[in-house]
Amino acid sequence: MQFMEIARARGVRALVACVVTAGLCFAALSASQQPPGALLARIGGTSPFAFFVAAAGWLVLVSVQCLRWHLVASRVGKLSFSEALALRAIGNLANTVLPARGGDAVRVELFRALASTSRAAVVGAELADVWLDKIGWLPSLLLVCAVGSPPAWAARAAMLMTVLIAAAYALATCARRLARRPDWLEAVLTGIAPPGRAGAWLAPLLITPLPWLLETAVLMGVGRVAGIELGPTGAFVLLTAQNLALIVPTPAGLGAAEAGAASALVALGFPREASLTFAVVYRLGQLGAIVVAGVVAALLVARKLKRARALAPAR
Repeated sequence: MQFMEIARARGVRALVACVVTAGLCFAALSASQQPPGALLARIGGTSPFAFFVAAAGWLVLVSVQCLRWHLVASRVGKLSFSEALALRAIGNLANTVLPARGGDAVRVELFRALASTSRAAVVGAELADVWLDKIGWLPSLLLVCAVGSPPAWAARAAMLMTVLIAAAYALATCARRLARRPDWLEAVLTGIAPPGRAGAWLAPLLITPLPWLLETAVLMGVGRVAGIELGPTGAFVLLTAQNLALIVPTPAGLGAAEAGAASALVALGFPREASLTFAVVYRLGQLGAIVVAGVVAALLVARKLKRARALAPAR
């Protein structure tokens, strides 16, 4: 009975995610004021090099993100960089079919299985990595504004992000000062920041701006090939809008990311048709790399886990 209730609840969530995804895709297509056939024709007429740049850029981007995650996660469990890269690829692949970034939960479970460590500690490390990623947006914004004309909302957005970062730090500090903490909270806090290892934050913090700046450069490169000339500021605005749109919990951000990116491009003065075409081409290039890398990584990790289980009785 309990199994049926869980299955029913998950089925409802999946159905809602599919409906939201379809609705967002339809809204983006309607806003571009072009029939589906015209959009497909524009995508087919795009240079294959644009898809290649998007895919190759994603592979480099995920490697840098994985380096940061490896530095954070290795504090709570033994994990090589190649294993971290494989788990990152599998998590991204799972995110293409699971709503609300369910692939991150898959990565947590695989990490726990490989490193034989506490799930709560891994969740803490995951939370730390998420916030490090968001922290990286702030210095990236300042660097982009230094080389280009800053958008009107830059100062307000920087102040808001600073407040959110300070609030998260204050919350973690208050949790650490609780006289009595349950074991799960202690493990989560250890995953976020192991006691006595404040210096371990230095390397991840130095890496945090790199993914944002790298994807800004990738967007500029894809735009140049696809006929959308983006400067550093425009590309960063586009990247910010795309990440904000990913808050909508659809599988792989489908519909939400394209709608957010197309809306940002239209706001920057580009035609509606070209804006949606660019957004779809960029996402298709990324999704192609995600699927290929994720499938290869899943096969490698499955073989490693199978070998570990076979050796377990002999220990």
